[in-house]
Amino acid sequence: MMFDFLRDLIHLLSLSLTICLGLFSDSKINIVLLCLVSDFLFLLLLYQKKQWRLLIGISTLVVVLVYFLINGVSGNTVNYLLVGVICLSSLLIIKAIEHHSLCRYLMVVACLLMIVLSIVSKTNTDKSIFLPFFFYLLINIIEIVQIHWPKQGNTNLNMHSLYLAPFVLLMILMLARFQIPDKPYEWNFLKNSSWWIRAKWEDFAKQYNFSSSNDSDSLFIGFSDVASLGSEIYKSSRKIMKVSSSYYGRDTIKLSGKTFDTFSDLKWIKTDESSIDYHTYDVLETLCAIIPSDRDIYFNYLRNTFLDINCSGIVTSHIFNPLKSLPYIEKTALYHSGGDLFFDSSIKPSYKIRYYNFFRNNENLKNMIINRETVDASTFNEALAIVSSADPKIYTFEGYKAYQKTIYDIYGQKPLLSAKTTRLLEETCKDADNDYEKLLAIEKLLSSMNYDLEPGELPNNVNTASSFLDYLLFESKKGYCVHYATAFVLLARAQGLPARFVQGYAFSLKNGQADVRSYMAHAWPEVYLDGFGWLDFEPTPSSRSTDSSTETTTVTETPGDKNDLAQNNENKNSFGFMPILLIGIAFVFILFLIFNAINKIHFNRLTSQEKIRILFKQNLRLLKRLRSGLRKNETLSAFSSTLKNTPYYQTADIISIYEEMIYGNRIVDENDVLLFEENKKLLIRLFFNQLFRRIRTHKTT
Repeated sequence: MMFDFLRDLIHLLSLSLTICLGLFSDSKINIVLLCLVSDFLFLLLLYQKKQWRLLIGISTLVVVLVYFLINGVSGNTVNYLLVGVICLSSLLIIKAIEHHSLCRYLMVVACLLMIVLSIVSKTNTDKSIFLPFFFYLLINIIEIVQIHWPKQGNTNLNMHSLYLAPFVLLMILMLARFQIPDKPYEWNFLKNSSWWIRAKWEDFAKQYNFSSSNDSDSLFIGFSDVASLGSEIYKSSRKIMKVSSSYYGRDTIKLSGKTFDTFSDLKWIKTDESSIDYHTYDVLETLCAIIPSDRDIYFNYLRNTFLDINCSGIVTSHIFNPLKSLPYIEKTALYHSGGDLFFDSSIKPSYKIRYYNFFRNNENLKNMIINRETVDASTFNEALAIVSSADPKIYTFEGYKAYQKTIYDIYGQKPLLSAKTTRLLEETCKDADNDYEKLLAIEKLLSSMNYDLEPGELPNNVNTASSFLDYLLFESKKGYCVHYATAFVLLARAQGLPARFVQGYAFSLKNGQADVRSYMAHAWPEVYLDGFGWLDFEPTPSSRSTDSSTETTTVTETPGDKNDLAQNNENKNSFGFMPILLIGIAFVFILFLIFNAINKIHFNRLTSQEKIRILFKQNLRLLKRLRSGLRKNETLSAFSSTLKNTPYYQTADIISIYEEMIYGNRIVDENDVLLFEENKKLLIRLFFNQLFRRIRTHKTT
């Protein structure tokens, strides 16, 4: 009776407290105490004799009525009445669970669903609510295991469950004492192991041509066909390509892999499928801006440079190329799509790119950008004469005007901005006299914010371009290249300037050489200025510096700065995986010792006959592991005769004792128990000897 009472009390407390705290999480402790008292009172009434039950029930009812008469009915009174209803309902639920196993399974499934839903929906559940809920789930699972776990000796289910309850409660109390971290544990050891396996598998699959995908996995190469906010960054130093330049200076190169035109559902997508050669028209337009100023010495502002690109570490159909480029590839090997270049199939490409590297910090060039004029047919034809690879029959002035219209139609959509973002944009650009200065002001605004590879997940209410800008500019003020490039494109379009989001690689040349690795993957914005062409910007914080020796804007490897990534990885693993693993092993070992001690105490309290029954089953299990177990339909006598001709012949003696105890009414004593225990130790020793012998044999072969 006592065990039943205590078991029901544990169930009732955990279930009613979970519901009570869920409803009154912001209430004072008196409601929780009332819940505890009500639980005990309801259970006490249930387990008392009829006369006592009636007396206690009437007395309690009188006290409640007197309280209501004195204090009247208020909001708190309604809460107190609700607590009573909760406790009574919980009592009915646990009684239903006792008599119907289906109810128990339904409760366990319901608890698991609630936990899963709270995790998936990212509900901020208070720990005081979660722990009783988790405790109730655990004790139900323990009881289900106890029901289906064959037991010998004392088979009282309530007693077994009650013995385990203190350990579960201790675990819950330990969880209650632990501080909840600001961010969930990342399990970087498991993640990195998984990514390493996937990377090796991809290399193997690509080598033997049986991979299901065409291009290399974006997780390992840093570059992706899609661009979404909050995508995970894998810190890999995998070599993607080797780049050689005809210019032996310390230049910084941005190789574009894919451009995007539409921002929807917090990700960039590409809708532009135009087959127009954007690259050649862009180079021609830039030359048109320079020719009227310095017709004969345009090369003072543009350096004609060649890049040899060998993509040894990537299988892709994308052609990576810098701005103002002219690829030297057979025309049959590539095609244009929305401003991007592609091979006909996914390969490990090797190709040469010619591009015009322009000196952004040259004052004369800045003036040309600011004072650019609309391109006319005469100037266009002069530029066409300079670019020998441009066929005048294909690249016409009419074709240029069609290209320009396509740019405005696809990349010039103005986003809807909130009032406060509009005011901030106006304030930012108020001193700018032209479009170029407006863009520099926007770049300065964004680059003054914080660079963070772990900016956290976006709130649920951030689901549009407008809400994203509000969140980044006024609340978060942190992120990495994807966030800032997105914000720049949206703000530039709000100023009426066509802009696009670009993904690729950013890296520095040293003596004209560079090994491009996956951590050098980067995203940046490019803006179309009528009369000059596309121009890239760098709004990502802590990633923009000027190299005066080459008069070019130098972009550090973002987000691939090794030091930043190492520091970021170190912060995430400040506690470390190994200490957690060792603590877990120690905790399991301590639990093993505790349960072993409990089992020994329980075993010592059994009668000699009960001990022999348990030991006999353990000996049979050991013989089965030694591949000499009792066969189906084999009698104990036949099994005993078989064992006499094996190294386990001593087991035949204990089988005889067991048969006499079961069928011959033999009175066993502690000496017989000792024989069974000694035989068990012998079988364990033989099992390990056999195991080590197999290991040695395997090594020699």
